[in-house]
Amino acid sequence: MDTSRLAEEIAASVRDKGSTVAVAESLTAGRLSAALGAASGAGDWFRGGVVAYSTQVKRAVLGMPDCSPVCEEAAVAMARGVRELMGADIAVAVTGVGGPDKQDGEPVGSVWFAVATQAGVRPLHLHFDGDAPEIVDATVDHGLELLLDSVRGS
Repeated sequence: MDTSRLAEEIAASVRDKGSTVAVAESLTAGRLSAALGAASGAGDWFRGGVVAYSTQVKRAVLGMPDCSPVCEEAAVAMARGVRELMGADIAVAVTGVGGPDKQDGEPVGSVWFAVATQAGVRPLHLHFDGDAPEIVDATVDHGLELLLDSVRGS
């Protein structure tokens, strides 16, 4: 499914439920926020996003503990942090390795996701093949799919 269609499905679902959404992103460098912000009525349900490319920003703004920025603990902290910071019902976070080199022992294509709701946080680890643009595209699409699943399940 293409990114804009996913974002429109999220928009329709959150409007129906009266939910709000926020994102925290590293690897995707703002592409999740851009996709959601371009969707219908985003001003009513999209609270915003934090692009935390720097480990320092992840720690200072999103509450990431002293851990690798590419791990379950980081993704969970980012999702919780942005949900609280933005006052959103649902938040998704993504952090990973786009390449060209591995990071903190994680191979290129390793991506951690986390979705935070009032019920808790669900982390997910995936590996995408390809070069950096392909990894980022796959991460954006999967992040939106996780968000849509969460919105529909809330």
